[in-house]
Amino acid sequence: MDEIRWTGPVDGMTGCPGTGHPEPDEQLIHEFGLLLSATNRLSRIAGRAFEHDAGITHAMFEMLRRLNEGCSSMSHLAEEMIFTSGGVTRLIDRMDKAGLVVRYTSATDRRIQQAGLTDKGRETLARAERIHVETLRRAFAGPLTDEQRAALKQILVTLEHSSRAELPNLG
Repeated sequence: MDEIRWTGPVDGMTGCPGTGHPEPDEQLIHEFGLLLSATNRLSRIAGRAFEHDAGITHAMFEMLRRLNEGCSSMSHLAEEMIFTSGGVTRLIDRMDKAGLVVRYTSATDRRIQQAGLTDKGRETLARAERIHVETLRRAFAGPLTDEQRAALKQILVTLEHSSRAELPNLG
């Protein structure tokens, strides 16, 4: 059997076939992949800390924060979070069962369901916020200088505005 040999360009760092110099489109895809990878890993790090130290999921933490601002309808919560209305309902169901939230029927329209925090929900949120700040200091802010964090914030605000203009809600 004849051995097949690559005769094209080889990446100088890995020795693998390739040019070693990605095309501009490939660089763009790679940069976006880095953003997704870092976001996913940081989210998992935070999620592990929530589950291990506060007994809640990251989604529950985000919901507790929104409900800490006051009671809210399921449809409003779905618009604010990256969930469908059904996803919000299932999350509120789990949180209600855990004693973190309570459901209310709107005083003006009985078809509208609202949710609010219980005392246990407020206590859990306070504990989770302390845990989250410690995790963010270590995993997010720790590796960056103040200048890098300021630049990252400016970039993220720009991306948030442009993506929200194209996709106002996910529901």
